[in-house]
Order: sequence, then structure tokens, then C-alpha cells
Amino acid sequence: MHERPEFEPPVERSIREAIERGDFADLPGMGKPIPGAGTRDDALWWVRSWLERQRHADALHDARMLLERRLGDLWPLPRESEVVARVAEINASLPEGLVPLDVADVLDTWRAMAAARRQSTR
Repeated sequence: MHERPEFEPPVERSIREAIERGDFADLPGMGKPIPGAGTRDDALWWVRSWLERQRHADALHDARMLLERRLGDLWPLPRESEVVARVAEINASLPEGLVPLDVADVLDTWRAMAAARRQSTR
């Protein structure tokens, strides 16, 4: 490695130590070109970039809202097997960017809600 100067600013030291630990070795996009590099200057690049991010965020928001509605349809189902099948359908239809539902977590919630329903009808 390079010889260290007598005085190393704390920020530089932190960066050097992180590099030595390999903290930057597996960053997303590593080895890929920087988006927009090599294209002609565009005074409104940031507006276009923001709009694209916003369009993606809106699509994810819509998908989350649909997921919430579909989850709401699970709670009144009468059998665990139906819940498991429905969760598999939901997971298969999720767009990229959303984490699949954990079947065990959904079943735990379904069981708790089913028990509460049984308790309230007594």
C-alpha cells in the first residue's frame, strides 16, 4: 500500500481503513459505467433523473397498496392451506423491488386473527 503521510485527516483515515477492510469491494454497480457518462451535457439531467426515480417509486407504492389489499383478503380465509396457496400466488406476482411474504409470518398472523375471531364469537 502507499506510505502514509505524517498527518492523516480523520476522514481520509476512515476511508483508507474501509478500503483495507474491503468494505467497498462489492458495491452495487461496481465495474459498470456511471449512468449518463459520456453523453452530451444536459442542463435538465437532474429533472429527468428525478422523474425516472419518481416513476419507479410510484410503481412500487401502487404495488405495496395492492399487496396490502391482497393481504386483507387472507385474514378471513377458513383454512391454513388456502392461506399458504394465496401467499404463494401473491409472491409469484410481486414486482421486482418488493420482498416476498414470509409464509410462516403470515400464518402466525392468520392464526392469531382466527383465534381472536373465535374468542369474540363465544
